[in-house]
Amino acid sequence: MSWFADIAGKAEDFLNKIDQNAAVALNTLEEGVGQSRSRKGSKTWAFTEDVKSETSTSYDVPTDSTISVTMNPETNPMATPLNNNTMSDTALSIKSDGFRAVAPSGLPLQAQQNKLTPVNQPSRSRSRPTTKVKQEHTEISNESQSTTTSVNGKQVKTDEELLEFLNSPGQKEIDESALLKSELATQSKEMGMVLKNYKKLQQDFDRQSKTTDELRKSLNDQESRLSSEESNNVQEISRLKEEKEKKNAEINQLQQRLDETLEKLKGMDKLLELQNRVEHLDLENRQLASKNMELDDKTGTLNNQLIFLEKQAQSAKEALAVVENDFSVYKEKAKSILKSKDELIVSIKNQNSSSKGIDGSFSSIPTDAQVMAEIGSLKNERELLHGEISQSRSLCDSLKDENRRLESDLQSLRSNLLELQEICSRDRNISHSIQEENLQLSQKVSSLQLEVEREKSEKRKLDEKVQKLANDNELGFSIATRSSSGSTNDFTKASSLSRMNMSPVPSLGSMSSDNFDERENLKTRIKALSQSLMEKQSLINNISADKQLLQIRVERMQAQIQELTDSSESNSHGGLTQTVISSQPLYLSESPWDSGVTTRVKRVYSRVDSLCCQFGLAMRHRPNLRL
Repeated sequence: MSWFADIAGKAEDFLNKIDQNAAVALNTLEEGVGQSRSRKGSKTWAFTEDVKSETSTSYDVPTDSTISVTMNPETNPMATPLNNNTMSDTALSIKSDGFRAVAPSGLPLQAQQNKLTPVNQPSRSRSRPTTKVKQEHTEISNESQSTTTSVNGKQVKTDEELLEFLNSPGQKEIDESALLKSELATQSKEMGMVLKNYKKLQQDFDRQSKTTDELRKSLNDQESRLSSEESNNVQEISRLKEEKEKKNAEINQLQQRLDETLEKLKGMDKLLELQNRVEHLDLENRQLASKNMELDDKTGTLNNQLIFLEKQAQSAKEALAVVENDFSVYKEKAKSILKSKDELIVSIKNQNSSSKGIDGSFSSIPTDAQVMAEIGSLKNERELLHGEISQSRSLCDSLKDENRRLESDLQSLRSNLLELQEICSRDRNISHSIQEENLQLSQKVSSLQLEVEREKSEKRKLDEKVQKLANDNELGFSIATRSSSGSTNDFTKASSLSRMNMSPVPSLGSMSSDNFDERENLKTRIKALSQSLMEKQSLINNISADKQLLQIRVERMQAQIQELTDSSESNSHGGLTQTVISSQPLYLSESPWDSGVTTRVKRVYSRVDSLCCQFGLAMRHRPNLRL
């Protein structure tokens, strides 16, 4: 029920305020009626003790015309929205059940209500219980019924009489007069403020008039100065224009020369590139020539090695033919020996079977032992011969295989030699063509070097002239800026005059802008030349990279040629010295007790052994031949 208690408290506060406002209004009416009869021109208005400090001043009441103006704020020229607001604030009325009370002027409604409330009134809380509210309400109602008021010396005991008195026409006139007095007081205050502001504005206007007079005098002086300076500037500008025309003509001539020199320089740059390229090609030609000489030497050595290998192959073939002949002769001899031995054995057996006697038995015993010994020796020789024959056959087969392999190696070496000869011929043709190009380029370079020197001298002269012209232009521009800088401070005070008088100055800016454009053109051309030089440098770098690649290829070819020479030497010598190859094993060493056949066989075996050693070493160095 807190909301009900709040509503009851608010109602009680409202009733108390109504009672207090009524009492204040009655007191003011008594004082106002007595004073209005005695004084008509000027009156003083006083509120209660709380309000006296604010509205204690006295004001003169104006005539009827002024009152009519104040009553109609729309026709008043001095009326402002602020005045209208003050009127609405000061002329506040509180209406409740036909009751009408006037609030004091100069304060808002809430402040007036706070001032009208008594000090000793207790504050009413909104959260008090309902029983207490009812008791207080009954007490206040009883007090209001029991209280009596005095109006104009008369005792008014009831509220109805009080309301009738307040709603009477006399009370309404008193309220209107109070409102008019409050409005007049506020307007008089505003008029005082307006007068003060007017005096201040008058003083400011006097000061500004003095400053304007001084400024006009200074402007007249400055105009005279500007006129004199303008005449001087016009003369200087005419002189500078003439100089500018002359210098522009000179600059055009120099520009044409620069264009010609730049074109020639471009041609010279190309020639320099060609010269550098010619030098690089000369170095490459020298290197290729040295490499060709080395290749020729290596081909000669390889040809000598091939001839030596062919001779060795022929000697091996001859040795094989001799061995085959010896082997055939040896076979025939062995067969004849075996036949003779068989015949002897048969004849001895026949003799032994036919001659059986006592006399012949003693004489035949030693002959049989000798025969058996010879037969055993012959059998052993036959077995040895069979083994040697089988070994010689295997050796012949191996020698044939080795001959075939050597022939295949010779063919591969010949093919490699042919390839090397083709490469050498190509390199020679390339070197001849490069030499011819080098001769042509060297002639062109020698003819163009003279032109380059001439162009350089002309370029130096042109650069000197351009620098002189640039210095002259800078001096003229500095003179113009000095003449114009003296008047810039004066132009700030009179901007309209400065715009009219500074019209010829942009001609100097145009002069400087033309020179600036020419300089920018020169800078752009220099940048283009630098870019072309960078591109040429990149081309030179690419050529050097190609040269390095060619050097790497040449080194690889040299390594391959070295490998071929090493392989040919290893094939010719087997990777060993001549002493090692010529040395023979112990079981093939000749002795004085050997027969002719054994010595021949040992020699053949020694040759075959050396060939086998060479072939084995070649197979070690070149494993591809094993396939």
